[in-house]
Amino acid sequence: MLHPKSPIKHIVIEGSKENAVAGEYVVDVAEYAENVEGHCEDIVYFQLKHSTQRVNEPFNLSDLKDTIEGFAKRFSALFNEDSDAHQRKSAKFSIITNRQIADPG
Repeated sequence: MLHPKSPIKHIVIEGSKENAVAGEYVVDVAEYAENVEGHCEDIVYFQLKHSTQRVNEPFNLSDLKDTIEGFAKRFSALFNEDSDAHQRKSAKFSIITNRQIADPG
């Protein structure tokens, strides 16, 4: 449940409102909020990298390749240079994990 005065207007689980746009397969949760100025929509796309079996096994950043590629395709599709979408919306891309990130060294 959302507070009636929350700027969040929609939450979509396992995808997004723009389900025909590239990168849909990596969106686990999409959150849509009214911008503080009220003239723009703020979108946050989440990819949840969680585990119940490997909680103590470090997460390798290389495991994010498909997620980053999908997010990049989504960004390009939403904000291509021919689009005026950047004036009507903003987008953030977040990755959440319950595992420690592996040491790259």
